[in-house]
Parts: sequence; structure tokens; C-alpha cells
Amino acid sequence: MEKSKKAESVIPQNNNIEQLTALYLESLDEKTLKTLEIAKDHLGSSFSLKKSIDFLKWKADYESKITTTN
Repeated sequence: MEKSKKAESVIPQNNNIEQLTALYLESLDEKTLKTLEIAKDHLGSSFSLKKSIDFLKWKADYESKITTTN
């Protein structure tokens, strides 16, 4: 939980995708990181973090939190 609080406190200025993916990865727990590594391994070059369901859900939640706080 500490990692997600840290990630929420850092708001990318222009919400570029590289910054958002870095924040997303920082917010993940060990189990989810392991799952992500397995997915990358099994799917190879067809895997895209930026298109993954979990990332897209996280991104939508993150962006809605930013808009409600501003």
C-alpha cells in the first residue's frame, strides 16, 4: 500500500505515457509484478503494457483522481 500512496503523490505534468507507466509499475505489489513478468514471457513481443486491461483501468482511475483533486 505504501507504494501506491507514493505514486499518487507524484503527478506527471503532461501525463505522458512513459511517466504513467512508471507510476503504474511503482504501484504494483510483488505478486502483480510477477504476473506481469510471466505475461511478458509467455506473450513475447505481442505483450503491450500500455494496452493491458489492468494498466488501462489504473490509468482511468489515476486520471479521474487527478481531475477531482484539481
